[in-house]
Amino acid sequence: SYAALGRHAEAVDAYRKAVALNPRDPSLLVDLGASLVALDRDAMHGEPTRLVERALALDPAHPKALAFAGLIAFDRKDYPTAVKHWEALARVEPPDSPFAQQIRASVAQARQLAGLPPSAES
Repeated sequence: SYAALGRHAEAVDAYRKAVALNPRDPSLLVDLGASLVALDRDAMHGEPTRLVERALALDPAHPKALAFAGLIAFDRKDYPTAVKHWEALARVEPPDSPFAQQIRASVAQARQLAGLPPSAES
């Protein structure tokens, strides 16, 4: 609730408590990372990256973790890794979902920046 209200400092505290109780919940890990980034965008490549990596180790097809991992890679200009994560996301996200078109556009942009040929899905 705190995150939805934009009260990310309180959200971080709540997520930390929830993660302590359930450290194997990938959704909690990713949501904690997202709130940390909302507090400090420059912190993306620290704890939030480690949290997303833990989430993907627990569930390699976790949609929010794949999306966030792609964003982290894109932010550090590691476009091939962004493509890898976002293409994996495209495989688990229903093609008619509200996010499917955005995912395809992100994949196409990352492929172009990486110097990769367009994918059939883009």
